[in-house]
Amino acid sequence: MNPGFNADRVLTLQVALPRASYPDARAASFHSALQGALEGSLGPRSTAIVNEISLTGSGGRSLVSRRSGDAEREAVVREATPAYFEVMGIPVLAGRSFDPHDDASVV
Repeated sequence: MNPGFNADRVLTLQVALPRASYPDARAASFHSALQGALEGSLGPRSTAIVNEISLTGSGGRSLVSRRSGDAEREAVVREATPAYFEVMGIPVLAGRSFDPHDDASVV
């Protein structure tokens, strides 16, 4: 079965930051620095960071809605750096992929 991505030649690692020491802004800064260091060693567009690797569990579920007042629905929410789809070989079937300007302020 095709899972929708290509994990061939993909190396993963897990980094767990203590929430008390790394609130959201500090964790984002850490991940940004880590991404920069990895790109410096491995080259741009060859690394990506995601909050949960596909098919590894059921975490990341939260209630979301499109507009205020809409009925909330359960969805799997992933946070990923812009190169994630490219690194994982996930085709974008419609629209565009993410870029560095797509962040938490663009909702």
